[in-house]
Amino acid sequence: MEFTDYITAIIIPIFSIICGLVTKKFPPRKINSFYGYRTTKSMKNDENWQAAQKYMSVFFIRYSIASLALGILLSVVCLIAFRRSYMPDAIMLIQAMGILFVFPAVEPKLKK
Repeated sequence: MEFTDYITAIIIPIFSIICGLVTKKFPPRKINSFYGYRTTKSMKNDENWQAAQKYMSVFFIRYSIASLALGILLSVVCLIAFRRSYMPDAIMLIQAMGILFVFPAVEPKLKK
């Protein structure tokens, strides 16, 4: 297993944290089809739109920090204990699942 695989497992959550911080600091003000959390429910009205941007950015920051900590911990364990492992693939899969987890985390908080 290459050292770059372990670095990649750390870059994904750092990128996600940056995306969450950018969205939190500069949320899209108007409903659009280019930038922001876009679902049928979030685009239904301005109140849902603003709430969705807020919840999504907070979720991404929290989930990414947790997955960064997990990625670092598991990478260190793999490097020390196993020397060679496919664990970085599992770490990256867990981190990428944040994209799927955002929907059940945000959608229930939006009004019908």
